[in-house]
Amino acid sequence: MTGKQITFIENYCTNGQNATQAALKAGYSPKGLRQTAHNLLTNTYIATAINKRLEQIKAENTTTREERQRFWAKTMKDTSLPMVYRLKASELFGKSEADFTENLNTNDLQKQRELDEREVQAAEEIAVELNRKHLLEQNLTKAG
Repeated sequence: MTGKQITFIENYCTNGQNATQAALKAGYSPKGLRQTAHNLLTNTYIATAINKRLEQIKAENTTTREERQRFWAKTMKDTSLPMVYRLKASELFGKSEADFTENLNTNDLQKQRELDEREVQAAEEIAVELNRKHLLEQNLTKAG
């Protein structure tokens, strides 16, 4: 892959997935830019690299269950924080451990944990998308 292609991939993945803008920022000629962007996106190697980079970005912006639990445990034990935050962290930690469920069999607990994980994952994906949009707006503001 060329340096321009690598720069295109990074710009595409980190600046709102706008192929035309990414191609321009990568140094491609403004003349015929839309066609260039289309050609880049349809290139198998570039498309594969884009997918890998987007997965990497997603992984960097996603936390595991254990990371969240460590955060909640640390927060609820931090006496310098207001009690309301500590109580909320305690509640979330307890929910993640199914402390508030009674008379559920193991399958029900597993289903609930999977549901909770999907809800958290969806919330994290929304946060990543909002962050991308914010970055795009900042870039448009700077460019304008």
